[in-house]
Amino acid sequence: MSENEKHDYLRGKVEEFLKTNNTQGLLYESPKKEALTMIDENENEFVITVKLPGLTKEDIHIMSTKNGLLITAEKKLEFHEKNEISYIGKQYAQFSQYITLPEEADKKNTKARYAEGYLVLFIPKVNSDNIQ
Repeated sequence: MSENEKHDYLRGKVEEFLKTNNTQGLLYESPKKEALTMIDENENEFVITVKLPGLTKEDIHIMSTKNGLLITAEKKLEFHEKNEISYIGKQYAQFSQYITLPEEADKKNTKARYAEGYLVLFIPKVNSDNIQ
């Protein structure tokens, strides 16, 4: 097997692994670029939606700071293949975003949900009389 054939074989195996293990998104470049974060507001709350495909809830961390929220995520993958060529592969992806919130955001009572590649944060508003 020539060097080019080995390279093509390995590339095909990596792509096959990524597709069959639902790792598209952070770890697999999508041809369509979309906004990762959307922030909405209604009378009672702020709703922040963050697109984080290919992760589990355990991969995502949310930290409250004085003026906002820090969202981080990381995914580590290791795979081993033994056919004509033996190889070990590792991939690592990391995401970090800081969202500044207005004073009326009640960060302490934030609720979060993660499903089907979307993290949705529900941040209630505090009464303007209670802002310190």
